[in-house]
Amino acid sequence: LRYDGASWTTMASGTTAQLRGVCGSAADRVFAVGAGGTILSYNGTQWSAERSGTYVYNDILGVFAINQTTGGIQTDFIAVGNAGRVAYYNGSAWSEYNSATGMDLYGLWGTDSSAVYVSGAAGNVFKKKETAWQSLSFITQKSLYGVWGTEAKYYGRQVYAPGQDGTMLYRKDCGSDDAFCKDPTAGWLPAYFHIPGLAAANAVWGYVIYKRTAQGYLAGDQGLLYYFQPSSNKWALVD
Repeated sequence: LRYDGASWTTMASGTTAQLRGVCGSAADRVFAVGAGGTILSYNGTQWSAERSGTYVYNDILGVFAINQTTGGIQTDFIAVGNAGRVAYYNGSAWSEYNSATGMDLYGLWGTDSSAVYVSGAAGNVFKKKETAWQSLSFITQKSLYGVWGTEAKYYGRQVYAPGQDGTMLYRKDCGSDDAFCKDPTAGWLPAYFHIPGLAAANAVWGYVIYKRTAQGYLAGDQGLLYYFQPSSNKWALVD
């Protein structure tokens, strides 16, 4: 499906494989990933199949563009999937990338190549820092199906990870130059982000207003959609 600002229209993908993730950095630089190692690329006109290297026998569950730019356009992408497989696109080809785990990886988000967060099975979250992966402390055994965050200068990087049984985790990471970040040692917090009655929180995305306040939307099972209300720090069902 493609949204043109007014309505959704279907597109011919050229595959019957189940597609699990999509991300683009420009109108003619979009990737979709899915079952059986499927990677499709969109050039602004049509979709075509890409080679996925060692991903051939693994489902790819998420893909994200990272901040390696040429002419202001993000050129590099990271894809994650079953059995901890990670693939990296350097602007011209895909190759296998070092992984921190053998567990399934579902979602990823980042601000640049040195700050990429990956969520996965059994409450695992990893942070890519340069060429190494750091395992972040977790407080749940629930699988986490997505991850999204905000890069708010001076107020810390805020990261959200939704998942199984309506679980929603939150973390603030403060940089060394974030003078106004309140708690540089804070880890993951469940707090008020658990959403009762939701079987699975599958994906989250949003934006930042007033330089520090995050507003987001959460997609779940059974067609449910939630909106994060900064004033009350709660997720509310969208009618």
